[in-house]
Amino acid sequence: MTSLQVSVSADSNDEHVIQPKTPLTTTTTSTTTASSTDNPNVSRANAIDRYSRVVFPVIFTAFSVTYWIHYINANSVNLDGFVVD
Repeated sequence: MTSLQVSVSADSNDEHVIQPKTPLTTTTTSTTTASSTDNPNVSRANAIDRYSRVVFPVIFTAFSVTYWIHYINANSVNLDGFVVD
């Protein structure tokens, strides 16, 4: 966790100015991450994700359009197969 020490001073216009006493630094830990070239499972998962981003919306749209066309047409036809005016 990074701690921040500040000093508050007043300038000539009597406004408070906050200035850090120490430079803000962050420490990073070295972690190993699996890249797509190192792990074939990650590569396959990324391919499935890209595929799904396209296929699922297309299938949903096609199903929705088909459903509503069928629903609208089914309500305009009576039980004897004649179109209701």
